[in-house]
Amino acid sequence: MPKQYIEIAVALIVVLASILGVTDALNYPGESGYVPVAVLFFSILLAVVWIGQSLFSLRRRPEKLSVQRREAKRFLLFSATAILYAICFGTIGFYSSTLFLIPFAAAILGYRHWKVSIPTAVVFLVVLNIVFNLLLKTPLPPELIFSLKGLL
Repeated sequence: MPKQYIEIAVALIVVLASILGVTDALNYPGESGYVPVAVLFFSILLAVVWIGQSLFSLRRRPEKLSVQRREAKRFLLFSATAILYAICFGTIGFYSSTLFLIPFAAAILGYRHWKVSIPTAVVFLVVLNIVFNLLLKTPLPPELIFSLKGLL
């Protein structure tokens, strides 16, 4: 099967998911939907360009799909990590799950420098905390760890 068929299928899924996201974000109260709508429209635009490039490439020279076992395992592990992150985000909290996700996802993608990966995750969380709590005045969901210790 040509690789371009899979690219087109994935791009169509992105378009459909983004359209669903736009319809949901349009119902957000006040101005809170502007950024999600803009990002999702940009996602739709990129997916449409991807479809165009794949169709053009398919007409010129179809490429046979070549999947190596190692890359397939990496993809499945990364997908499972993303699903686990989504589950943990709602149960143990954003900060805790993100603190584990960033270094683990980096390791799955081949980055092995833990001395850089872990501080990067901490800096990312500090910046997000500043953006959400101080600038946007929008607190993120409570952390399970803080609520168990009575700190929240």
